Amino acid sequence: MLDIYDSHYDTLKNRSSDYPSAEYLKSVTYQGNSGTWGRNAEENIGENMDSEASDQIIKIVDKDDPRPVWFCVWGDCRSIAQAVYRVSRTRTTEETAKFISKMRIYQVAHQDGSIDWLMENFPELFIIYN
Repeated sequence: MLDIYDSHYDTLKNRSSDYPSAEYLKSVTYQGNSGTWGRNAEENIGENMDSEASDQIIKIVDKDDPRPVWFCVWGDCRSIAQAVYRVSRTRTTEETAKFISKMRIYQVAHQDGSIDWLMENFPELFIIYN
């Protein structure tokens, strides 16, 4: 998708200088796991299911910054769920609670079981589910 964006970048840049370059967007874009659509949480979340995206989510939430981190999700929040899974399995209850307290999720639609898993297992997690 970013290669397609790049092929139209000159036109976009003519309309507004605010459009970021494809190179910049590639530097802040991370790959999650594919093939998760329609699957339940047990098939999408767990041991050995980390991805570049779930690893980066942990790094972003762990930054020394008191502001919440907002995630706007259209469909599949599997990478977010995997990040929460990893943290909950590798940190203390208090550390997990601190991690979760910084997260804000705005979820649109229902693509797989990851949002259900988050809501069932982490009721304190701030989720707007539309």
